[in-house]
Amino acid sequence: MKNTTVQITRTALFIALGVVIPLVIHTVGAGRFGRALLPMHIPILLAGFYLEPLYATFAGLVTPFLSSILTGMPPLYPTMYIMVFELAAYALCVCLFFRLFSRYKKLRKSKLHIILALIISMIIGRIISSVGSWILVGNNTLGFGSAMTQISIIFAGLFVTGLFGIIIQLIIIPTLVITTESSLIDLK
Repeated sequence: MKNTTVQITRTALFIALGVVIPLVIHTVGAGRFGRALLPMHIPILLAGFYLEPLYATFAGLVTPFLSSILTGMPPLYPTMYIMVFELAAYALCVCLFFRLFSRYKKLRKSKLHIILALIISMIIGRIISSVGSWILVGNNTLGFGSAMTQISIIFAGLFVTGLFGIIIQLIIIPTLVITTESSLIDLK
């Protein structure tokens, strides 16, 4: 287990980045692309690589709430509630899958453990976001098809809307993690 002080400090850093980065993007005029750029997701996904599961999950839970209260972004209802669970899932899944895949020497050597953990976590987070959207909004407004069909439509919409942000995440996050591997959580 890592030093608790280091974990708490890193958690605070990722939460702060999760509040400040979207604010900066909105301030420089790219705010209308916020849903497409997914700026809050990057620090939380990174938290999964640098924090233990409990701390990473906490960062994912707290960041959208704190950002909503301090900056009004994301809107409190329903977006903030959906993002709380989505980002917590991202952080926890990255932690767990990164640790799991790091056990395999071939994956570690090729750095695929980073990319696989990231991609699987992003899919799971999107599924949770889709289900949350359906529970809070979709099941009342989408009058067609089964629940699974409606959730699938929401999932596809989230994927298409966030495609540019997903591409950015798949470039930036592995690059940062690979270049700072010595700072990663202790996997031994």
